[in-house]
Amino acid sequence: MALGVISLAGLAVGGLALGGGAIGWMACGGGAIAWYGALGGMAVANDFAMGGLALADQANTDAAKEMLMNNPFFAAGKTIMENGQWFLLFLLLPVFVMWKNRKKERSPE
Repeated sequence: MALGVISLAGLAVGGLALGGGAIGWMACGGGAIAWYGALGGMAVANDFAMGGLALADQANTDAAKEMLMNNPFFAAGKTIMENGQWFLLFLLLPVFVMWKNRKKERSPE
């Protein structure tokens, strides 16, 4: 869970929230609840929403699509959600660093 102005987590709560569950002023995720704009499988917002189930003043309309796709946060969020499997590689980074440090410690100088 992440709480902050910009949040990225399984459950993200903040101004700009991106995650499986995202709640914020602008939210992008599997389930997105936002005041201004939401993008996701289930998107609920006051103004703009796009998704499989979208509830907002402008829900799955051309105006919503134009606003959400021209917004840098939603463009980046959509890219991250569509390519999330590659972020799993970041989990290997600490393992690689530990392996490298251990190798350094064992090598004679």
